Amino acid sequence: MKKLKLFLSLLMLFTISIGNVWGTDVTISWTASTGSLGSAISEVNGTATGTIATQDAGETVSYSWNYTRTLHILTDNKSDYIAMNNGYMQCGSSNAGEDLEFRTSAISGTIKSVTLLTGSKDTRHTGTITVGGTKYADNTSLPAWSSNAGGNWGGTGSSSGEIVITILCNNKKSPVCIKSITVVYEPAAANPTV
Repeated sequence: MKKLKLFLSLLMLFTISIGNVWGTDVTISWTASTGSLGSAISEVNGTATGTIATQDAGETVSYSWNYTRTLHILTDNKSDYIAMNNGYMQCGSSNAGEDLEFRTSAISGTIKSVTLLTGSKDTRHTGTITVGGTKYADNTSLPAWSSNAGGNWGGTGSSSGEIVITILCNNKKSPVCIKSITVVYEPAAANPTV
């Protein structure tokens, strides 16, 4: 009986110590690179879809995101535009406006913050971020693109579930530039088994 009590006490201490490790926040990021968000879209209401991967700081775990770019508006006889611009991925132009969506359900735990390094020329784009249906950013303007750079945009909270980032051009022809997406989260604790 004494050995059983000792075993259960040690198991409880082990579980508490593991819980402290699980309670450590983890930061994961994706950084734009040439071709990472597909190619130009050929027609209005056409889409480009694909997958990008974010990794934690130690680059030990990869988390996949699905993206959808939709060409919302285009000047007649002009083309959509996507290319790297000073380290940012530029989607759209003065002749084309795109809506973008990023989503993932791969991150298990409490999402503390979702931040994009982004910029909107003429600040025409707005964005919304939800986590498990809870709004972290609600139809707010993206930072102005100035001197070939943007700024941080996003939100904080304490929810879990699917992360959805939506960026809208609001029926305006204007480029949006994205350099990175960063998520800070607290991993979900696994249930210990005996």
